[in-house]
Amino acid sequence: MEIKAINPSFEVFKGGFESAFPTEKAGGGDSFMSYLNNSMSEVNQLLNEADVKATELATGKTENLHESMIAAEKAEVSFKLMSQFRAKAIEAYNEIMRMQV
Repeated sequence: MEIKAINPSFEVFKGGFESAFPTEKAGGGDSFMSYLNNSMSEVNQLLNEADVKATELATGKTENLHESMIAAEKAEVSFKLMSQFRAKAIEAYNEIMRMQV
């Protein structure tokens, strides 16, 4: 097993901001931004589904109260998770901005 020495230079930033934070992984996977976009669209889809189920229940098109409540709870939990993630991301950004260089 080979142990490499720690290189104190900042090679990560030699290519600029774009090379330090690539938009896609080297293996061809999705970027972090596309992951966030997919997650937000999934939350939006859950919210729309809960709205449709609540409207169907209110208009009498369906009598499945439990399905409507499950859809509403899924949407609420996913929205709360997304808003907590947003709060933590803003908190991390503010912490980075307070760092002295």
